[in-house]
Amino acid sequence: MSPLRKYLDAALVGGVTLLCALVLKIFVVEAFRIPSSSMENTLQVGDLVLVNKLAYGIRTPGAVPFTAGRLTPHSLVEYTSVERGDVIVFEFTLRGPDGIPADLLYYVKRCVGLPGDTVELRQGRLFINGRELLPPATGTMPGFQNAARREALYPHGAGFTDVDYGPLRVPRAGDTLVLDPASAPFWFPILQRDGHMAEIRPNGSVLVDGTACSYIILDCNHYFVLGDHRDNSADSRMWGFVRHDEIIGEGLLVYWSTREPDDRGSGWGTVRWDRIGTLIR
Repeated sequence: MSPLRKYLDAALVGGVTLLCALVLKIFVVEAFRIPSSSMENTLQVGDLVLVNKLAYGIRTPGAVPFTAGRLTPHSLVEYTSVERGDVIVFEFTLRGPDGIPADLLYYVKRCVGLPGDTVELRQGRLFINGRELLPPATGTMPGFQNAARREALYPHGAGFTDVDYGPLRVPRAGDTLVLDPASAPFWFPILQRDGHMAEIRPNGSVLVDGTACSYIILDCNHYFVLGDHRDNSADSRMWGFVRHDEIIGEGLLVYWSTREPDDRGSGWGTVRWDRIGTLIR
């Protein structure tokens, strides 16, 4: 075999390997690092988790792999619905004052409210459709026990806080959202997350992208998510619902975990062997 043929064969094998790795990363499984304590003790800072991207269907990515380039994700195939209690990874788009996307973040939270559910928090106790939903048994952080009341940014002007929130219905595909001065502030975050500019004029009319609008029909299911460590979590109480096409997949397992530095700066990088291989429940 000639040297040129050897080089071509090696390049072909390398190219096919890279292509397979890229397909796996985009459509099948991907690794994410847990950056905050919002999901303690289910997930801890320093955990590296594998996410099953095929858990709910097949979707196109929201970013160009290995770059900061943005893409608009689309659901190609949906074959399983998100279930209450699933730990999901999703994309969160930060937008500037002009509504233009400014940054793309990745969050890990637990889905507690499904499309059509009514979500309510009463003195920190979570109720779904009028029935109390207790915190996950895996966590030792019950949530809200020592929390200072923080005003929930969503929906604006409703008087909600992180411990007293709702009741509020989780929108689903096909819902008609009425846009009048009383109800529009509840749905503005949904419109803004979709890239629309919405405002209420002094005469009471509601403008969406500069055009008077009295209602909007949703084309996507939405979900309400919370962190397991609710005292220290930015979640749907703060920025609203998660669209179905923003969901990347379901948390599968912790494949590596290292300890973060303590207050004295020691312990950094210590491997937590007991967490490796832990299934995410």
